[in-house]
Amino acid sequence: MQITPSEIRQRFGHINTLEIHSLEMNRYVARANCDGNDFELCRQLDRNLSFDSVEDVRMNLEGLPVDNAVLIQQCAYEEMIGQEDSPGPMRMPLVWKL
Repeated sequence: MQITPSEIRQRFGHINTLEIHSLEMNRYVARANCDGNDFELCRQLDRNLSFDSVEDVRMNLEGLPVDNAVLIQQCAYEEMIGQEDSPGPMRMPLVWKL
C-alpha cells in the first residue's frame, strides 16, 4: 500500500520502522511500518516518492517521529567474489533523532 507523509501524520502520528532503500543512480525510496501496517511513501496515489539522499528523506519527514530507521543497500560484490550463499542486503541502522 502507498501513503503520503501527510497521511501518516494524520492517521498514525509516527513511524515505527522506516526502511530507506538505496537504489542505483543515487536514488532512494522509503517504506514505513506504522502500527503493523507496511506502506511505500508516495507523493500522491500511484507515484512513488523518491529521494536524492538520506537527508532528503529526513527533510520530507520533518517533525514526524520515527522510532527506528535503517538504510538498506544491495551488495553487488558477492556475485563477483563467487559466494554461493548470499547474505542478503546490508542493513545499516540510522540515528534518526537529532
